[in-house]
Amino acid sequence: MKILLASGRSYPGIGGVENSLRFIGRELIRAGHEVKVFCPQIASDKLVRRAHEGIDIICFPCKSARWPHAGFLAMAAGAQLAIRAVLSEFQPDAIWCRSAPVGLGIRRGGYKGCLIQIFCTNAKMYCRGYFLQTHGLPFMRRLVLLALWPLTYFILARIERELASACEAIAFSKNMYRQLLEAVSKRIRSCRVIPPGIDGGIFSRENGQRYLETIERKYGLLRGEQIILYVGRLASDKNIPMLMDAVTMLKQPKAKLVLVGRGPEEMRLNTYARRIGLSKRVVFAGEHCEMLPGFYAISRIFVLPTTIESFGFVYLEALSTGTPAIGFAGDGRRVLTATEEIIRDGKTGAVARTVSASALAEKIDSIMALDENNFDSMSRRARQDVRERFSWQRFVAETLALSV
Repeated sequence: MKILLASGRSYPGIGGVENSLRFIGRELIRAGHEVKVFCPQIASDKLVRRAHEGIDIICFPCKSARWPHAGFLAMAAGAQLAIRAVLSEFQPDAIWCRSAPVGLGIRRGGYKGCLIQIFCTNAKMYCRGYFLQTHGLPFMRRLVLLALWPLTYFILARIERELASACEAIAFSKNMYRQLLEAVSKRIRSCRVIPPGIDGGIFSRENGQRYLETIERKYGLLRGEQIILYVGRLASDKNIPMLMDAVTMLKQPKAKLVLVGRGPEEMRLNTYARRIGLSKRVVFAGEHCEMLPGFYAISRIFVLPTTIESFGFVYLEALSTGTPAIGFAGDGRRVLTATEEIIRDGKTGAVARTVSASALAEKIDSIMALDENNFDSMSRRARQDVRERFSWQRFVAETLALSV
């Protein structure tokens, strides 16, 4: 089959949902299918073509936008114009897309074939996280975000409603499935939950250990230290101040917090760490691709403190590397997470059922208190469990079945 993989983010990368298409593309090629990638590029006004790992990548021009709602509309418009040229030379049997604006642009651009839409989030979850989880932000910025929320929600929800009736929908988690059905139940043609996979070659203890010496030298971290890891955007919706507060409550006074990622809140988080007396125990490591498995491997525990999270690919990365993970359980109302779909509480990590710094601290302490035999057992279970339940090969096979 000929498959066009479409994304709203740049391609390729190594981790996270934004780069899931990289691993999907690999599996499709291994199975003998022809694959091309369709994704945006802000810095160009024409189609740009390149290749990566044997996959042709077609980057369509997309206008930059200051505000989120304008960005979604620009993405859809750019995809709509560009897809026509792509279809004239490459007639795919199916298009698999992981961006709602891009998916809608593809449909509006004249594509009539099978469109598999991977809904990684939806308007409700995106807007609640981005615009309403603003604790600690300056008052004026909170006011601006609050004002932008209704317009962005209206536009993104409208995009999803139109797209839902024109595609075969896939959700990575039951959490996302419930949110999607709640939003577009009267319009959606069909929806299936197909869990994603993890590349066990990249995210493995063995691969991670290759980078330990570099990480120790560059960041002053030592193997055997009590290191708590966060990987992701440094943004207001990620609840990182709560994680910092939790570190100050730990029974281990020398535990360090390592933040891997970049984002608009980096300066504010630096200031917050100084204010609560944590600056000497926090390492801002910046954004990493190749060395990311090394950060998982050197860490004792991985924590994702978000309360709005459709899936949580970083959980898979941590567990696959043998690092126990901690996150908040979803309640279906205020806390919308898939944490319990991924972490086996007490076996591969821990699940906090109350959203608070003290609840996080209690769970972190419980894993740090394990002796080496019990910790090694948890680490082995984490690696085994995640690789048994999350497979890109299985995801591709089930999605192909929907593409015929």
